[in-house]
Amino acid sequence: MQHPHDDEVTVLYSENREALLRYAYRYMNDWECASDVLQTSMLKFIRMFDRLSRLTHQQKTGYLFTVVKHSAFRELEKQKRIVPAAEEWLSSLSEENAEDIAVGNLTLDEIHCCIAGLKPQYGDYIRMRYVDDLDDEVIAEFLSVKQSSLRMIAVRAKRALCEACVKKGIEVNTHGRK
Repeated sequence: MQHPHDDEVTVLYSENREALLRYAYRYMNDWECASDVLQTSMLKFIRMFDRLSRLTHQQKTGYLFTVVKHSAFRELEKQKRIVPAAEEWLSSLSEENAEDIAVGNLTLDEIHCCIAGLKPQYGDYIRMRYVDDLDDEVIAEFLSVKQSSLRMIAVRAKRALCEACVKKGIEVNTHGRK
């Protein structure tokens, strides 16, 4: 059974296949593993595609590369070629802490200015959450993490963004909305 979005997925894949494969190879250093990562990524992307309907073709392409990157990270972890960072103990975090308020007060230009220097997972989280306004379920799927792990990533990403803003001289207001 063909879905209405199959043609768009096919176009995205055919336009970007070689670049996606090279991108996966950059992390895997093995063409066969890179091909497997690309195949896994495409299946994941197809499952999530309906939730991306409001995004432009260019944004969907960006998300396809994001899925490949995080699928490669997940595969490297499975192969024990990368040791995942030990989880830090997160205690007594309020629902709206200082970082939540600060990120909510930043403009999109300020976010774009500071996001480039962040760890890829953090930058991707900030972009998906605050620029593209995706929900936690979709973000967790894109980042190839469990939803329960997303809270830790969110806290770290927001903290890293605030630190990057301060380094770039952007005022970070943690005391309510502008």
